[in-house]
Amino acid sequence: MRLRSVLLLPLLLVVRPECVLSAVEGWASDSGFPSGSYRVLDDPEASCDAVAEALMLSVNAVGAELTALKDTTFALAGDIGPLLLDPGLPHTARANISSSLFPPVSASVRLVWSLVELSAYTSMKRQTCIGQVVREGLHRALLSSAEAIRQLVGCMWHMVNLGSFGDYGSPHRNLQLLLGLFPALFESLNLVSDAVQQIGIDSISIGNAAHEPEGMFTNTVVLYRKLFPERAHLDKGILRTILRLLPMDSSLCDFGGLDGRYALWLNDTGLVEAYAVDGIRGIFELTDGAVMEADLTTPNLTLWRQFDCVLSLEVAEHIPKQHERVFLENLARHARECLIVSWALPETLGEGHVNSMSEEESHRRVVEVTGFVRDDTATKMLRESAEIEWIASTVAMYVKPNSRSDV
Repeated sequence: MRLRSVLLLPLLLVVRPECVLSAVEGWASDSGFPSGSYRVLDDPEASCDAVAEALMLSVNAVGAELTALKDTTFALAGDIGPLLLDPGLPHTARANISSSLFPPVSASVRLVWSLVELSAYTSMKRQTCIGQVVREGLHRALLSSAEAIRQLVGCMWHMVNLGSFGDYGSPHRNLQLLLGLFPALFESLNLVSDAVQQIGIDSISIGNAAHEPEGMFTNTVVLYRKLFPERAHLDKGILRTILRLLPMDSSLCDFGGLDGRYALWLNDTGLVEAYAVDGIRGIFELTDGAVMEADLTTPNLTLWRQFDCVLSLEVAEHIPKQHERVFLENLARHARECLIVSWALPETLGEGHVNSMSEEESHRRVVEVTGFVRDDTATKMLRESAEIEWIASTVAMYVKPNSRSDV
């Protein structure tokens, strides 16, 4: 492959604008983009249909080549499989024979990744053609192709360490680790194909696709957390204090829990029974059933049960003002004993904050709508233990009047 990279484009733009087109042309060609078709990305007059058509040509070309590489790889695996079963075959000979499978599999991964790269570049270049459905499909393609790369890196680790594709005693199982990359690669290809077919069809949203215009999160946030779990905030200080405040075996539900990591952490302790609900479309499937889907702004929302305590951290500021009362009523309806709520201040930076307010105002609204009263002792404990600054500034525990003193 030619040593060209889109990462060089800003520098090229400063030096000579004509170099930019050359760099894009070489990179796009290496990515399997048919010659000349990439120019629609730089043509402001090109329609979204033209963009989709050009991308689909690339999808079809990559699909044909990927199928050929898979057929070659599996045919080769069928030929060498019996040889590897020879118990008298030296390890060095077995490693040498097995290694012949690596080049076509590695080429397959690079091929699909180049297509996903090109799709991401197109999304940025032609934003007016890219709607939420397209973005979601491409996000899923990124997840799937990243999984294939992760699996390939695992095989490469064992290639260096053990001279095989895995650490199994069975040569056949080690081969399957490498051959097992193809499902993720074809899934990525199909996701890109489906997304491209929606270009110019679904509703267009330019800017941050992580939030609805009304402020609420979209499923892209959960997809991103799957790919980069370390980027998600988890205030373990508050969670530890919750365990101190709630009696053993209490039930808790995290309203607006996104991917459910707060509930997961609590459940891992075995000390409380925790659940999570969120209004993100498809959240149950995205989290493998860990989070229930429910629109928290639905009037008179009634879940399958009540809970001793309801948790809602940094959610209220994403709820449009006209739905604020219903949201708070839904929290109170499901809390038998207490609410733990944080509500972002106006000066707290964050995307989708459509209903931030001062601590005094949010406190007044919670008390007014729910009828709960703030437990100052518990609130002080939560704020002193919080590890995330913006949560510490407003988090508070509210309890029902005459509720148990230990909650």
